[in-house]
Amino acid sequence: MGAGQRIELEPDGDRVVVRAVMPGPLGDADWEDIYDELEEGWRAFFEQLRFVLETRPKGARRTVHLAGTASAPEVAALAERLAPGSVWHESRFQRMLASADGHLVVVHATAPLAVAGPVPLSVTVSTYGLDDQAFAALVGEWTGHWEPVAAERTVTTAPAAV
Repeated sequence: MGAGQRIELEPDGDRVVVRAVMPGPLGDADWEDIYDELEEGWRAFFEQLRFVLETRPKGARRTVHLAGTASAPEVAALAERLAPGSVWHESRFQRMLASADGHLVVVHATAPLAVAGPVPLSVTVSTYGLDDQAFAALVGEWTGHWEPVAAERTVTTAPAAV
């Protein structure tokens, strides 16, 4: 971590508050409008960790990561169609869905999710307990829907991790 950066853990009854502290310049900027890649990365990491700790999914974690340029509202709607469930976390730049089948889907854009024009964004689908065939089918489904909506697109997968 850089100078002055730290992770703080604060007991709160039967919970723990986890805080990533990253000093930044103090100006007159409206902080809500500033995109900070590190801040959003930490937010995604901690929400994924919270998902694992609170839901205790069974089986190894495997991920598919889709990146490209697309309309954030269109991609968020696509995620809701492919992974119906409930909103796990939502902020200006991210929307996380806990799917009914126990997976977590993170839609992350470099501009506010309400921006309709093409923006760099990504979707990470964290799956749990899928065998090779089921995971390949999930990757195929997401890739098939990703190709028509995203330019400059990539699809990567991560092997099973416990």
